[in-house]
Amino acid sequence: MNIVTFEDVSKTYRMGEVDVAALDHVSLEIPRACSPRWSGLREAEKPPP
Repeated sequence: MNIVTFEDVSKTYRMGEVDVAALDHVSLEIPRACSPRWSGLREAEKPPP
């Protein structure tokens, strides 16, 4: 199971008369971590790596 899924995402910026494609049909999947033991903790509460 993925916690984030993007499929076929595109983003174009117009700069004057020029179009700049920042993303062009990008897909991304981020799977759920194997161990969610740090979920819910603020960054300051996490132990150092």
